[in-house]
Amino acid sequence: FPSHDRADAWASETTAGLGGWLIVRGRKHFFHLEILPELIPRGWHLKSNMQRNIASFECLAQCALLFARIKLEGASFQQKVHVRQQSDNTPTVFGINKMSSNKVSLNRALQLLAKLALKYNLDVEATHIAGERNDVADQCSRKNDPDKHQVWPPVGLSPPDEVHFSLEDLFQAV
Repeated sequence: FPSHDRADAWASETTAGLGGWLIVRGRKHFFHLEILPELIPRGWHLKSNMQRNIASFECLAQCALLFARIKLEGASFQQKVHVRQQSDNTPTVFGINKMSSNKVSLNRALQLLAKLALKYNLDVEATHIAGERNDVADQCSRKNDPDKHQVWPPVGLSPPDEVHFSLEDLFQAV
C-alpha cells in the first residue's frame, strides 16, 4: 500500500482524541476516536494527566489507522501485506519499527498493533512526517478538542467516507 496513510493524536489534561486518514481503492477515508481515561484498560498504567501519555496515544492512533484499513479492506489477507503508515511523533515511529519501548503504556499500544498485524497478516512500517505536513490527520484527531472550533469533517473529506468504530471495537479486534 502507498505510504499516504497518516494518523495523529492530541490530548488535554482530561481527554484525548485520535484521528487519521487513508486511501483505499482510490478514495480518501478518515476516522476519529475520543479517548477518555476510563476507556483505556488499567494495565496500560496511564498517567492521570492525559497530555503526559501522548506517545502512547500517537501509537494508539496508528493502531486505529491500521484497524480502519482492516475494516475497509475486509478480513485477513492471504499473503503478508506491507503497510506503511506515517506519524509526526518520533517515539511512536521508533517504537513501531523496533516494536519496543521502555514505557509501559507505549508498549501496550505496540502490543495491540503487533496483535492486529499478526491476526490480519500485515507487516507495519512507520515513517516520520513533519507535524506541519500532518495537518489533516491532526484535524481529524481534534474533533472533540474544545479549544479548536473547526468544521467537521475537515476540508477535503466527505461524511460518507468516515470510518466508524469505537475504541472498544479496536481493543476487541484482537
